[in-house]
Amino acid sequence: MKILLLGDSTSFTGGYNPQTYPVHLATKEIWPAGATIENPSVAGMTSTDGVRYFYEYRKRNGLPELIIINLGNCDSCSTLYPKGRWNFFGKPKAGKRRLSGKFRGKNVMRPYTFDLHFDQTLEKPEDPDDFRFNLSKIIDKVEASKVVLIAPVANKNFIAGSGKGNFLFYRIFGLPQDLADHFISLPMALTDAFTAEANSDATEAIRLYHKLVQGAPAPFPEIEHIARNNLAVLLAEAGKTKEALKLLQTLADAPGARREIALYNQARIEMNTGNKETAFSLLERAMESDSSNYRIREPYRNILHDLKKTFPDLNYIDLAAQAFSREFIDHCHFRESAQYQLAEKLADIIAPIAKGDLRAELLTCPVTPEYAFGNDQLLSAFFYRGRTAVTGDVGEDHLRISDAARRHPLFADGAEIAERPPRLLGELGKMADAYVNRLLSPYLEYANRHGLLSLFNSSFKPEDLYSRMQTMPEKSQEVIGCEKELTLAASQEKIAAVKSNIIENLKQFLKGDVSMGHRYRTMMYWYFRESARYGAHSRPSMLYDRIAIDSAAEAVMGVAVMAHITGVDQSDWCRNAATLLSELDTTLNTAAENWLEVFFSAKPVPPNHMPSLLRPYLKKMDALV
Repeated sequence: MKILLLGDSTSFTGGYNPQTYPVHLATKEIWPAGATIENPSVAGMTSTDGVRYFYEYRKRNGLPELIIINLGNCDSCSTLYPKGRWNFFGKPKAGKRRLSGKFRGKNVMRPYTFDLHFDQTLEKPEDPDDFRFNLSKIIDKVEASKVVLIAPVANKNFIAGSGKGNFLFYRIFGLPQDLADHFISLPMALTDAFTAEANSDATEAIRLYHKLVQGAPAPFPEIEHIARNNLAVLLAEAGKTKEALKLLQTLADAPGARREIALYNQARIEMNTGNKETAFSLLERAMESDSSNYRIREPYRNILHDLKKTFPDLNYIDLAAQAFSREFIDHCHFRESAQYQLAEKLADIIAPIAKGDLRAELLTCPVTPEYAFGNDQLLSAFFYRGRTAVTGDVGEDHLRISDAARRHPLFADGAEIAERPPRLLGELGKMADAYVNRLLSPYLEYANRHGLLSLFNSSFKPEDLYSRMQTMPEKSQEVIGCEKELTLAASQEKIAAVKSNIIENLKQFLKGDVSMGHRYRTMMYWYFRESARYGAHSRPSMLYDRIAIDSAAEAVMGVAVMAHITGVDQSDWCRNAATLLSELDTTLNTAAENWLEVFFSAKPVPPNHMPSLLRPYLKKMDALV
């Protein structure tokens, strides 16, 4: 049985520990022998990508015997190049203009940088009529009873407007503005007010924002918009609710303003004062005004409802009816528990169609977000530039990846980097994971062979490094596999140095100034990178740097391996370090859950509480020495 699954990041099954519904669905014992679920789903996939993939699949395999469609989040979002309506005889028109260089793209994301040229009028999502056309092209070709159409649902509580543009410069009610030190550029007109905020001088910040709102017109209209928003939030936090709401309403009605942000702040203020019905209505309006986030909006959900009426035999799941509204941490990805529930719901529908009692094989083959434009690379090649071997001087990329590896506590001395430098273009991609995995592979193989992974509990599984390779180019996988059996250098001096690196890196992490609010507000900057590592489901570790904890655990594994090679007993130290990392992760998970509960209730979250939360672990680090 051939099954095709077309979805966006909500259906992505990459990462080294994916816990999304397609993974759970494949394990259900409802499938006939030989059933395969082909899943090209990827962040950024729209209905245009989906219909093109469907036609290409049909050329290769014939019609699928079952097709699952879970699209709409990305059609609802304004992306750099619109994909439009798929034309069977060629690429979409927008794609042709995009590839010819004649199409003007939309605003580019510029992290932490005030974009004086941001043009809100360019931010338009895919045309809902094109969304209808594209999905109809697929359903027309398949017997409707063999189609499962999923209507996604979005997290209305997520911060509106936090996708592109100058959203970081707008205050959010109840969320401390602790980003000033991270800004790369800031207009001089806002500098004094932001400095006052950074110094916790709300009175002075209010005075300065008042001056900007009531004074001469700002050289750029958005400066006045930001001042009005931030003034309103500060006034609301000072108890002047009516004045704040009036300012925000004026902002929401202003031409060219970030209406979605103004409405979102109104909603949070109303929620905080107990006006829940008004707050929910404003949250709905904020989301429907927001084309910055990848989350489905009502015009696209209405089209999915209409398709069910047009094709009455269609199998239809409306996720809004599944009580999943509290199952988010981010903008549109469910937590693991809800992913499992969705798999159960799908299994109930599919079982009578599949008529089997075995598991299915899940074929994870994520395409690129540019698939509709004719880019046929798999995500691995797009992400890691995996083509041929590196020759000659590779310049800045080589240094960037080498430096990233050197920040790993196991490779900080640079010895293994010098012996095994990056030699594949796939290792010189958008992140250093392919190269670091290659350096780690012989340690993992040795640890597996000698039973050293029992040091770790279920919160960290070094063996999952191998499954992380699935998102990498085949050449990188091949090299990593060949290097499993490398002879490792080990000495007491190396062990001592790595232990010291682990402690020092963790101390730097524990002393860091990145708050959970900062992580939450900047999610759109790093989500794609971390989903390729951890999978696409929502998880509390989105609110802290779990990679720092993972790197420390990998280095502890390295210490255990080198100790075994040299015959030096480090078992107590490794066990204590692994236990400490597990406790730290549990503490941060609990703190993240508590933070979300406070934030979603629109109560002011405390200023960065990470230092006080993590201070006890600094003493425990000293004990490890």
